[in-house]
Amino acid sequence: MEKRKRGRQPLPRNIEEYVITAAMKNPGMKRLALAEKVEQELKEKGLKPPAQATMLKLFQKAPDKTEEDKPWSIGKSVEYHLSPEATSDLLLLWSWCLAAGLEFTIRDAKWACYLRDVGKHWGEPDKPIPSILYYWCQSYSNRERICEALAIDFETRDLDAEYSLAPSWEWHTAVYVGEMKKLRNDLIPETLPNSGIPKKVFTWGYSAGDVVEHSLGIDTYKYSRRLEKIGLTEEADKVYAYWLRFISKSEQWKTMDFEEHSRIAASLFNQVFNQADKIEKGTEKGWAWIPTDILTAYKINDGGGTK
Repeated sequence: MEKRKRGRQPLPRNIEEYVITAAMKNPGMKRLALAEKVEQELKEKGLKPPAQATMLKLFQKAPDKTEEDKPWSIGKSVEYHLSPEATSDLLLLWSWCLAAGLEFTIRDAKWACYLRDVGKHWGEPDKPIPSILYYWCQSYSNRERICEALAIDFETRDLDAEYSLAPSWEWHTAVYVGEMKKLRNDLIPETLPNSGIPKKVFTWGYSAGDVVEHSLGIDTYKYSRRLEKIGLTEEADKVYAYWLRFISKSEQWKTMDFEEHSRIAASLFNQVFNQADKIEKGTEKGWAWIPTDILTAYKINDGGGTK
């Protein structure tokens, strides 16, 4: 008589991830009701749901957003004992995220304390490049949250190698010969589907204005690149990002096509560029400047942009 195999078949990873992310999306829902909901959803997708007891155990692996995933402030740096030496770099990154419309959390700030030297050799020697630093903060913080959610070892060797070596001849050679593959843990997915852990926003080398353009689908034009020619690059770029996002929230923007969006972005850029040039030459202070011509021409007012 053939012996029965002991033990259960492991749960497919896509099913496990689906159950965990359902718990992350519905933190306030009673767990038995959620298990029934997930069971029905999986059946509708033609998938075999695990037993309710299994789902209840998987729900426990799904952390809600923790205190570390709340917005950062200097007060939170004190509370979490982040290095006071990092405060100036954290403020630089926070202000860049604010202009680009991106979230900057305590968890991001924690990672920025570890990674804040990244990119300093590409820009000013005493200051990181915000877009590159934010990219790496996201890479590490997303990996940390994913490993927490799946209850697997927090491994970052592949990120460490890319962080320390790329982009370089050494890095590309190591990738080509397959050495980098040895550092990657295939159990760790890039993201968890339909969860609060999104794929990281790609900001490497982007300015705040570029990030906004990219999010609006007009990144091909790269108008803000010209701002690098003037002395107020950082400030002018943020002004451009703020105004472009403000205009894009208006009801009028929703009725326009890509070409019209592009013309507005180009006109806005030129106005910011000219204003920054005047400030650089000392002919105007410009602190209260607004793109009146654009707002008037397209009948855009505070009612659309500040909501």
